[in-house]
Amino acid sequence: MNFNIYHKSNLVIQPTLLAQTIILRTDEVNEILNKFYGTTDVKIVDESKFFEEFISETSKEKLNEYFKTGNDIYNQLLQPTENFLNDASLALSLYHNTKEFDSTISIDDLKVRKPVDNIPLNQFQRLPFIYAHSFLDAVVKIRSAIFVMSKKKKTPFIPNEIRVKLISLKNEFDEEFPNIREVRHSWQHIEDRMRGKTFINNKEVDIKGSLLVLSSLSGDNLTYTIADGSTQSISISEKTFRRAEYYVQSVFDSFKWVNGQVK
Repeated sequence: MNFNIYHKSNLVIQPTLLAQTIILRTDEVNEILNKFYGTTDVKIVDESKFFEEFISETSKEKLNEYFKTGNDIYNQLLQPTENFLNDASLALSLYHNTKEFDSTISIDDLKVRKPVDNIPLNQFQRLPFIYAHSFLDAVVKIRSAIFVMSKKKKTPFIPNEIRVKLISLKNEFDEEFPNIREVRHSWQHIEDRMRGKTFINNKEVDIKGSLLVLSSLSGDNLTYTIADGSTQSISISEKTFRRAEYYVQSVFDSFKWVNGQVK
C-alpha cells in the first residue's frame, strides 16, 4: 500500500523560537528595543550585547524572568499545540490514503475477503474509522490548548494584552465548531452512550428521533449522538484541517518575540 496523500501543515513559526533568545515582546521590552535600536522590528545578531543593554535598563533577575516566561510559553503551550496540528495532519493523511486504497480493492478480492498486507480485510476497513477519530482528537486538543491559554488561572505568565486575543480565538473556534468537544466526549465515553447515558452525571440521554448514533462515518462526516440527544458530526476533511491550522497560526501570531539570530 502506497501513501500518496499528505496534508502538509503550512504553519509559519517566527525564527526566534529556534534561536537562543526567547524573549516575549512586551511594552517594557519594546521600549528597550526602541531606545537602543530605534525600532522594535530588529534582528538581534549580538545577543550578549543585547542582554547587557537589557540588564542596564532593568536587571539580571528581570532578564531571567523573561527567559523563563518565554520558554514556558513555547515549551508548555506553543510546541504542544504545533504537535497537535501535526497529529491532525498525519491522521487526516492516513484517513484519506486508507479510504482511497479501500476503493481500489477489486470485487473479486472483496468476495473472498482477501487480506491487505496481511491485515484481515474486515480489520483493514476499520482503519479509516481509527484515523478519523485520531483526527477528531487532535483538533479537539488544539481547542483545549487555546482554552488553557485563555484562562489566567491556568497560564498566569501570559500578558493580559495577549490573553485578550486568545480569548477571542477560543470564542471564534467554539462558534465555528460548537459541538466538536461533545462529539469527542461521546466517542471517549462510548460505554455510557451505548446505554443511553451521559458520562458526567449518568442521566438518561433524551435521544432526538429515537436514533442512537455511535461512530457513524457517512462520506467524510464522523457522527455521534451527543449528551443533549442530538446527532452531531465533524467533517474529516482538508477544510477542517485548514481551519484548525488557521487557529494554531493565529495563536502563534498572537505572541511577538524579540527576533534573535537562528543558531
